[in-house]
Amino acid sequence: LKKEGEVERRYRAIFEQSPFGILIIDTNGKIVEFNETARRELGYSREEFAKLGLFDINPQGAEEIQDRIKEVINKGRHEFEVKHKTKDREIRDVRVNARVLNLFGRNVIQAVWQDITERKRTEEALQQYREQLEKLVIEHSQDSKA
Repeated sequence: LKKEGEVERRYRAIFEQSPFGILIIDTNGKIVEFNETARRELGYSREEFAKLGLFDINPQGAEEIQDRIKEVINKGRHEFEVKHKTKDREIRDVRVNARVLNLFGRNVIQAVWQDITERKRTEEALQQYREQLEKLVIEHSQDSKA
C-alpha cells in the first residue's frame, strides 16, 4: 500500500509540475481535473477554476467545442489550435494535444496545451514585414523601368 501511495505522489508531481496546461475533461466538456500551469496561465484561483468548464475558457461557440470533443472521441486523439480566454478576458492562442483516456472505467479527455500566443504574434509580424518588403521591391523595380 505504501508503494501505491508513492506512485500516486510521483504522478501527481509530474502532473502539477508540467510546463504545459493539462485538463482532464468529461465527454460533456466539464473540467474534472486541472494542473497548476492551466490555472495560472488563465489567471484563476484554484477555487474559481474548479467551477469552470470548457465553455467558460473557450470563446468559440458551444457547437464548435462539442464538434472538437466528438472528433477527439471518434479518433481517440486529436491535435489542434484553439483560443482560450483568461479571467481578464485576454484571448490566448494555444496548441492542444487531446486524447481519450479510460480512468476508472470512464472515458475522459486529457488535453495538454502549450500557449503559442507570442509565437503567433511573431509569425504575423514577420508576414507583414515580408509583404511590405515585397511591395517595396515591386515599387522599386517599377521605378527603375520608368
